[in-house]
Amino acid sequence: MNRLALVRAGYGLLQLSTLPLLHRADRHAARSAVRAMGLRQLVQAAATASEPTPTALALGVEVDLLHAGSMIALAAASRRCRPAAVTEALAATALACAGTLAARQALSGSGGFRRADLC
Repeated sequence: MNRLALVRAGYGLLQLSTLPLLHRADRHAARSAVRAMGLRQLVQAAATASEPTPTALALGVEVDLLHAGSMIALAAASRRCRPAAVTEALAATALACAGTLAARQALSGSGGFRRADLC
């Protein structure tokens, strides 16, 4: 399993493991949303676990950016959800950046990050 898929799977498992913390009845929607996000991360990690193609990585970047955008909109609309939404937006943006670097690596055939990739 490549590092990006491993990080993504770990994040998905972390999201699923926090479900017991959302125990109040009025948090049913939050539990469903966190469950969906965690499962999405696990599915995306599985889809890119072995040797992902640049196209698969690029699609993952697009999904992450859409997720980040939706979380920014949620943060703007709901003061109650703002902390969690901002955290999710930052995580999705970080995963999108990592996916972009991985896609560039896959296109260039490079086996590791070069210093120029980080600038």
